[in-house]
Amino acid sequence: MPGARSKHSRAATIAVVLLMALLAYQLVVAVRAGLAELYALPATRLMDQWQDAVDELEYTEEVFLPDETAWQGVLHNLERAAQLAPANPAYQAELGRLFQFKLQDEALEVETIEALNTTVLGHYQKAAYLRPTWPYYWWDIALAEYDSYHTHTETYQEALQNAARFGPWVTDVQHFVAEMSLETWEALDVATR
Repeated sequence: MPGARSKHSRAATIAVVLLMALLAYQLVVAVRAGLAELYALPATRLMDQWQDAVDELEYTEEVFLPDETAWQGVLHNLERAAQLAPANPAYQAELGRLFQFKLQDEALEVETIEALNTTVLGHYQKAAYLRPTWPYYWWDIALAEYDSYHTHTETYQEALQNAARFGPWVTDVQHFVAEMSLETWEALDVATR
């Protein structure tokens, strides 16, 4: 029957075309994710080196501030990575961490500090939105609010609650939540306590 064969071949052709489109889409997603990682990897490694320098100076009077050109390069790479893979929360968290390095400058004016704090918090909140059950993003939000002296806010209290809720099996998360809660006990509402 020529009509049945024609319908069968059309259905097979449509199925092949749809499968090819799906595979092409998956290839594009994989290439974008790979390119994003190529942008982010050197940036995060450099920030790890900066963090090591900060940690070495922790008990001294000195402050580590990254070179502005290097900082701008890291910003460019992380923003590009976030554009290529917008569903990856790690890039938002790394952007938050990057802006925290700027906060170590003791010569900053109050308005600049507030703007940087808002930027840091915004990136951590985007990361938590993209992966809401990851306790470390809630940790980052709580710490950013604590560093901004915003321990009375709903954002801070929600971050502590979510870090405790999503990280009960992670010892360092529970220690963090306990320490932050005890330190800010008077600012916490009844539900958070």
